[in-house]
Amino acid sequence: VPIIIGGHTEISAKRAARYCDGFFPASDLETFAKLKKVCEAECEKIGRSPSEIEYSIGTGFANLDLVKKCQDLGISRMGIAPMGFDMDSIRKGLDDLNDNVLSKI
Repeated sequence: VPIIIGGHTEISAKRAARYCDGFFPASDLETFAKLKKVCEAECEKIGRSPSEIEYSIGTGFANLDLVKKCQDLGISRMGIAPMGFDMDSIRKGLDDLNDNVLSKI
């Protein structure tokens, strides 16, 4: 079972490097980029390949620009907010996500 640690501090990034399979910082993309560097440096310090860490981020929405920025930063998983709370809203939101994001990446 993959172990993913969350957090938004350098200590969390170092823990992810030492003990986990993934890192899920609660931060904006600028802070994420800084914490990823900390995680990668810690991996190198302990002789672990930084490529072994999977990065995740949570966001309230997903648009094509944001997804591309996340890809460029090495993020492999995004958690997004629900598109609604009834079946029609959820279907419309998923259709929009597919049409405007997923079909274009």
